[in-house]
Amino acid sequence: MKNNCNVAKDLMPLVIDGVASEESQQYVDEHIAECTECALTYGAMRVELPRANQEKERAEMERAARVARRKRI
Repeated sequence: MKNNCNVAKDLMPLVIDGVASEESQQYVDEHIAECTECALTYGAMRVELPRANQEKERAEMERAARVARRKRI
């Protein structure tokens, strides 16, 4: 079962981002329906990943703005 959990946890970020294959999505869905620990992990990832992505995007935008300001000077 631990191998199944490892595979499911590896696929979860792809599923959350919407880039996983249909088969991977189905694998994760079926696994979290049976595994409470992974269901909790999946739920936590759904909350954490968007926040992490937003912080990364904000940092990239700030960096681009600094570059743009330097070029105007």
